[in-house]
Amino acid sequence: MKKRCKLLYLIFLIASSILAKEPVSLLLIPLSPWERAGGLETAYLSTQYLRQVLISSGWFQVQLYNEHSPEVAQARDNGVLSDLEASKPERNPLKIGELFEVDIVIWGKIANVLEKEDPPQAMVELEINLMEVKTKEKETFKVKGEAKGEATTSKQVVLERALYSACYAIQDKLITRELSNITDVRREQAETMKQEADKLLSEGKEREAIAKLEEASLVDPSNHTIYIALGNCYLKLGDFRKAERQFRMALSLSKTDEQAFIGLAKALKGRNQINSAIAQLRVLLYFFPKSKEGKLLLAQYLRKTGNNEEASQILQDLARDFPDDPDIQWEVGESYLNRRQLASAYAYFKASFSNKPSPEKANSLAKLALSLGRYQELFSIMDKWVALIKDKMTSSDYINVMNIVDELISNKLTNWTNIRNGILSQKISKEVAVDTIENELKDIDHLKSLLENIIPPSDFKKSYSTRRYGLTTLRSAFVALNSYIEGLGDEKLQLADVLIDSAKRDLALAKFLEGR
Repeated sequence: MKKRCKLLYLIFLIASSILAKEPVSLLLIPLSPWERAGGLETAYLSTQYLRQVLISSGWFQVQLYNEHSPEVAQARDNGVLSDLEASKPERNPLKIGELFEVDIVIWGKIANVLEKEDPPQAMVELEINLMEVKTKEKETFKVKGEAKGEATTSKQVVLERALYSACYAIQDKLITRELSNITDVRREQAETMKQEADKLLSEGKEREAIAKLEEASLVDPSNHTIYIALGNCYLKLGDFRKAERQFRMALSLSKTDEQAFIGLAKALKGRNQINSAIAQLRVLLYFFPKSKEGKLLLAQYLRKTGNNEEASQILQDLARDFPDDPDIQWEVGESYLNRRQLASAYAYFKASFSNKPSPEKANSLAKLALSLGRYQELFSIMDKWVALIKDKMTSSDYINVMNIVDELISNKLTNWTNIRNGILSQKISKEVAVDTIENELKDIDHLKSLLENIIPPSDFKKSYSTRRYGLTTLRSAFVALNSYIEGLGDEKLQLADVLIDSAKRDLALAKFLEGR
């Protein structure tokens, strides 16, 4: 019987499209979570929770009547379409609901379209209706969407956004009805699924975990922690729009969940809605004034908006309450760096790196140590950095390390020239020059040892070998210069000059081979 009804309904759709000057848009969604209606993209209307609510009802419809179309205008003029509920029987959503034994029917129309040319933008208002077939109770609500961009695309974009919002609004209304039907058995099943998803996440299988969590949310849509877990998965994948949706769902079920607020703020920031993210964090801190993660995020986002004063105050309070927290130490260092207080920034960066080392921190700390001229500390940082990435060095890691190595080598080249010219002009004594060269040779040997611990990615093997050869030649140039200072003849100075030129060529070639 149902198959026959569906077939008849499809015939009705085709006939309507042929007769109408502007076809009525009628979208069908199969209720099975694993099905799709023919040709329907799931981006807007594949609301699984909506399907779960109506799982026993067969099919339902979302109808979007364009009230500006000539067909609708003509129907109104002829008295055929005075109201959506009182239209022809085959167009009456209530009649369609009865035909397919659907308890709830959903339909809507474009209530208003506003287009502007300068700048090109559009705003669409949709009117959505829900009706109980048996009780005839009707509920109407409106959603709006707005978009800016090219005149040819902004209207389409905003309509899609409004549709997306409308479907979620419907979902929220219907899911409330479903919550009262959740049994303890379903809650236990959903919790088991969530644990299985946690295991998948620990194995790095985010996509599989999302599928399992989506299934769990169908079994128990009242469990807000499932939505939080889903939101965090989408954050990892960089899908901030879906992440935002999941965190909002969690907050609709648990109004004051700390992790839901934090996740929502991260999702909004990912969508470049940083002021909205800050607003969410302020709400969080109203409920949880001692939230360390909330305060830390707020300070980060405030700094990005240029509000350094408030961000600095929050960070100072956090540093006082959590003096050994590496994340807070790093953020305090960032705040000092923004104010160009480099020594203070370096102290906090160094403490954070010691407590919680990472390649990213090593890179930033090494650059700061280099700018401050703290070369001996820099060598120690470089050793720890290479140890962190030695077994899993990416091309980006390699280039970052080589950037610092080349800066150190450039410093040695400058020092060689200064020593040579200082000796020839007698501005540097023999004793000072010999001691300085000894220290330079120690640094070069440290750099050689550092390079020996690196296994370069395959694309950089040639430049790596060229750089190591250049560094060896640089060392020989210092040895030859030292021999000249010790009085072993002018030919030693000539040799040193040849060697330094050769070292410069090799180091320049290494950079060229790396595309730098």
